[in-house]
Amino acid sequence: MLEDIRRQLEGWLGETEFAAVRNTDPVALAARFPKALSADSEQAAEDAVTAAEARGNPGLLQRHRALRAGIVWARFRFEEREGLAEAEDRLGRSAAKLPDGASAGWSALCQMRDRAPVRAARAAGERAMAEAAAAVADGRVEMARRRHEEAQRRGAKDVRGVFERFEGIELSKVAADARRFLEATRDAYRENLDWLLKRHDASLESAEAHDIDWARHEFRRTLPAPRDRMSKILEGALKWMGLDATAHGKLHRGAAAAPPCVVARRKVPGEVHFLLHLEDGVPAWAEALGEWGRALAAAWTPATLPMEHRVLGDPSVPLAWAALLALAPLERDWISRVLDFAKSKDAAREIQTLHLAATRHLAGLLEAEIDLATGSTTSEAAELLTSATLARFQPGLLLETASAWFATAHRLRAAAAAASLANLLESRFETWHRNVETGKFLVAAWNLGRQYGLAELLEKLGAEADTFGAMSKRFLERLA
Repeated sequence: MLEDIRRQLEGWLGETEFAAVRNTDPVALAARFPKALSADSEQAAEDAVTAAEARGNPGLLQRHRALRAGIVWARFRFEEREGLAEAEDRLGRSAAKLPDGASAGWSALCQMRDRAPVRAARAAGERAMAEAAAAVADGRVEMARRRHEEAQRRGAKDVRGVFERFEGIELSKVAADARRFLEATRDAYRENLDWLLKRHDASLESAEAHDIDWARHEFRRTLPAPRDRMSKILEGALKWMGLDATAHGKLHRGAAAAPPCVVARRKVPGEVHFLLHLEDGVPAWAEALGEWGRALAAAWTPATLPMEHRVLGDPSVPLAWAALLALAPLERDWISRVLDFAKSKDAAREIQTLHLAATRHLAGLLEAEIDLATGSTTSEAAELLTSATLARFQPGLLLETASAWFATAHRLRAAAAAASLANLLESRFETWHRNVETGKFLVAAWNLGRQYGLAELLEKLGAEADTFGAMSKRFLERLA
């Protein structure tokens, strides 16, 4: 029975990801893989965990725990699909008034905030988005209430207990590491953010979240990186690292019509798709290179590994590979050599500050999600994001920004692990992002699949265990 469950769960996960490439009815998809989403399958996996614990077999226990977690999260995602669709639909039909009295719908407000060529329009769009989201927030609140009830039904105090049981990660420790990181980088961040905002006609005293987004947008003027060069340059960047952009034909590459870039692991390693979205600006290039790296990691995962080690395991592991490759375009040497940009010092300082702002945002968001889970209001929790980024975050947007079941913790752990891995690569290969030995190291690591948790993987590869300390030190060195 377990083998049938494994096969159906892998099929359901793969086809669900592939739905980003080809639209698929989730209900029809679930009907094809009933054992992936059933309570009986979860119980079978639970029984297998209990049996493995009794036998004292750590390898089997790890696999069965991964299978159990995979089924649980798959069931949660499927059960929440209607609530998510309803929330998105209500949001899409919502509207808010702009300063000139005109009313605008959600889609138009998003366009204003993300694409308007005038700073004031972006600010107005963000504030109106917060108003519109707050007006229909009851749907998100209801989903949070259901998660809380589900956690209690499973014997946990709240959703934190469910996350910790099935992920095997102590959330309080990740939160403590996040606070340690925020404290270690506080002074350097304040100084450099002040410098960054002044370069873009803003002020630290009155900064809001849209001011940092505007600086990210305007960085394209500081360092031109047009979309028509993006594909060729990123492919060349992979080649510098000794990596083939298609994993020797294992990775199917296409174009994404709209952001973001898409990684669809329909069948690992047999059918992994990467859709590249062309966009101006080094920040977008860095994110795309990271997603390309995540796709390559999936493509290089051996078919001989058990299903749990191919597609399940610690979710932070594939995210760490993405975060690692995304670091390359942020380096001064990369900017100078790849983009042939003479003023690389200020450009590197600016993009490192933007990256630190994004990482501190993640740390603040995790704290905010934990506060929400313990009963704080959105206004109270949003203050944690404001404190982390030093730019006022609109409370009305918090429920739209927060992740379900603490997925933010995985992203933050991955960012810290990427810093530790980058330090390891630098110690071995110096300028790792233009050394072909890097590719050999990465392919060997990707061949391990997901059979190790993040901490175990870093130990096996020889990377520093204190990942948050490594990340703090890395930022401080680059912003000194």
